[in-house]
Amino acid sequence: MGNKLFAHGFRGVRASSPVFISSTRGRAFLLLVMLLSSMLLAACGQESTPVPPTPTPAPRFQQENNSDLFFTMNIPFNWNKNVLDANTVVYTPPDNANLGIGVVSQQIGKLTPDSRRLLEQRVDQLKSRFSDLKQDVGGGGTLTLVDTAISVDRLTYSSNNIELNQYITEANNVQADRAYVLFGVTPSKDADTYRPLYFDCFKSFSSTANPVPAQNNESGVADPTVVAANLGGKIRPTSGNEEKGKVLRLVEWETPPLNANLKTPRIKGLFPYDFGWRLRPYPTPTTPAIYLDSPVVDRTTNQAVMQISVFKDAFPSGNPTEDDWKKFYTPLLNTLFNQTITSYGSPFNVKIGDVASSGPLYRAPFVAISNTGELNSRGFVLFSRSGTHGVVSVLSLSPVASLKQDLVDGFDADFQRMVNSFSVSFNG
Repeated sequence: MGNKLFAHGFRGVRASSPVFISSTRGRAFLLLVMLLSSMLLAACGQESTPVPPTPTPAPRFQQENNSDLFFTMNIPFNWNKNVLDANTVVYTPPDNANLGIGVVSQQIGKLTPDSRRLLEQRVDQLKSRFSDLKQDVGGGGTLTLVDTAISVDRLTYSSNNIELNQYITEANNVQADRAYVLFGVTPSKDADTYRPLYFDCFKSFSSTANPVPAQNNESGVADPTVVAANLGGKIRPTSGNEEKGKVLRLVEWETPPLNANLKTPRIKGLFPYDFGWRLRPYPTPTTPAIYLDSPVVDRTTNQAVMQISVFKDAFPSGNPTEDDWKKFYTPLLNTLFNQTITSYGSPFNVKIGDVASSGPLYRAPFVAISNTGELNSRGFVLFSRSGTHGVVSVLSLSPVASLKQDLVDGFDADFQRMVNSFSVSFNG
């Protein structure tokens, strides 16, 4: 078949044809002229330019085997490793601080496959720092890890006058009770370039955490406490008891257990109606706490964010002295300043006022200024107690609300009324 196709190309021209012979002689003559020309050029000292060898392309990725956070993943070649805290690592290029890819790794008991708890914790932290942050759930697309398709959220916000995109997703190793958040940050103008790079890195991710022994054959999926912790919800009254505050409608409500595994503690009291709630350890990864955010009022931001933590038996008795109070709030205020409140700006741009008693609780105001000199937030830290248990409550206002003194005063008064109503129970 092949020979027939090749022969068809010469159909009508025999090998003895004068046309064929003439053409062959012409090609031979042309080849002889070219050979003589190259010999003459060499004799005159003109040599052909040598062709350099093709360079070996630089590798695109390098594999990171992180034994501290229990994962392996491809990282862009020559990007620097930066450990942010015990649970977070970020890799950045040496010449561009606005690019980065990172992993958050944390053990979470009775983890469900589709849990987004750790992801939402990170988003909550970013919302506190970047008031213009918008979250497009699933807007980043989807990717496949092993045999599971997971969605990627796209976050948009600005930092130091640079518009940024962050692609973020959660991958869970249920057998090891370990959750991972994978994220990549890029200037919005470069998103088309770096989004594919980050997704290629995400696809290479693998958990190296060892499975934990099964306990009582309980399934996190069937545990309503864990489901509540993962999904959160909206605050709705549990009784007819409510108060109209200066800004907020306060209704009686009881939190779910703040520690989903231990199913304790709970807080009962007055809470802001229609605020979103989510369980989130604060200010340390082991402190049981709840995170509240107000409904969006201007289509982009929440007016207020509240974070309430419980410390079991923080006081030696139900009648603490002034020294007992100081021993309680002093180290916590340092923790809040160094790890949490300073996320609004550099430590030099956050000012915390003196702690002073305000009725049965202690109160400290704070102001956060961005690196460009703009007001980022105003808020208050309240220290209270329920019996021997300590409670730390932080209120952070949006930049718009922080500029309106009547809103600041109203939130301050309602927040104190809330915290004074709290009753903490560690009974299962």
